[in-house]
Amino acid sequence: MSAQTFFQSRSGRTNQGGMGLIELMIAILLGILVAGSAVAIFSTNRSAWAATESLGRIQENSRLAYEMMARDLRDAGGTPCARNTPMANVTSGANWWRNWGNGSVIGFNQGAAPPAGAPANMTTLGDSFVALSANGLPLSVVSHDNAGGNFKLNMPPTGVNPLDLVVVCDYRQGSLFQIAAGGVSTATNTISYSQSGMNCTKDLTMPVKCGSAKNGVKYGNNAMIGRLRSVAWYVAANTHGGTSLFQSQLASNGTMSNQEIAEGVTGMQVTYLLNTGTGYVDAAGVAGNWANVMSVRITLTMQGGQGQERASVTGGALTRTLTQTISLRDHQS
Repeated sequence: MSAQTFFQSRSGRTNQGGMGLIELMIAILLGILVAGSAVAIFSTNRSAWAATESLGRIQENSRLAYEMMARDLRDAGGTPCARNTPMANVTSGANWWRNWGNGSVIGFNQGAAPPAGAPANMTTLGDSFVALSANGLPLSVVSHDNAGGNFKLNMPPTGVNPLDLVVVCDYRQGSLFQIAAGGVSTATNTISYSQSGMNCTKDLTMPVKCGSAKNGVKYGNNAMIGRLRSVAWYVAANTHGGTSLFQSQLASNGTMSNQEIAEGVTGMQVTYLLNTGTGYVDAAGVAGNWANVMSVRITLTMQGGQGQERASVTGGALTRTLTQTISLRDHQS
C-alpha cells in the first residue's frame, strides 16, 4: 500500500468523526425546551381539568341542595287536609317545632341564638331556617274518642311510632300532639295520646289552653293524620376538614337525625319576602311575622370538593355564589 493511499484512508476516517461539544450542548438545550413545553402543557391541562371537575362538583352539590331545600320549603305549612289550616299545638316547651301557628318557616340570622333543641352550631357559619309540615302518610280517622284520648284509623298505623309528633286535621283546624308511650297499636288500628310527655293538655281545641282538663274538640270520620316533618337547614364544619350544608330532622321524642347534604358550602344567606313587603329582608326584618312570609331567597357560597379538585386555573379554591328564590305555596292566600 502506498503512502498516499494510507494518508487518504486515515483522512477519510477523520472526516467521519463524532459530534462536537457545541453540537451536544445545542441538542441538550433543544431537549430541555421540548421537555419544558410538554410539562407546561401537561400542567395547564391538569389545572383546567381540576377547575372543570371542581365546577362540576359545585353544580352537582348546589343542584342537590336547592332541590332538597325547595321541597321542604314548598311543603312547609302543608297538612293532609288543606293549606293555611289553623293549628292547635299542644306540645309544651320552646323547642324548634313549637312555632307552628305563627308560620311554618322560621329563620335565624348568622350569630343569633338557635332555637331550643336545635343544633348548637346552627347559626355559627351562616343563616339558617326551620320548616315544618305534615304531608306524610296520611292515615284516615274512623272515629275519635276524645275522652279516652285515642283515634281509630282505617289501617294499621305502621308509619308512626310511640312518642312521635303527629298532626290530626279536618276542614276546621289541625292539632299537633305527641303520641303516648306505647300508644301505637297495629292490632286495633289505633293511636292514643294523653296529658303527658310533651303534651301540656289532652284538649286538642284551638286556641290551646295548657292544663285544660276538658276532653276538647272531637274529630269526625275522615279526619286525617300525618306525621310531623320538622327540618333545620344550616352550614357547619364537617368531619373531613371543610364545611358543608346540613339537614337536621326531628325524630321520635324530640331527638334529631343529622345528615350532611352538600360538601363545600362555606356560607348561606337567607332573606324573606312578606305579603305586605316590597323587598326581601333578613330574619330580623321579618319581625316575627312568619305566617306572612311568601317566598324565601337563599344564597349559597360554595367551593369545589376536597383535595386537588378544589384548584382553579389560577390556583387556590374555585368559589361560586349561587342564588335561588323559592315560593311558599302553602303560605299563599
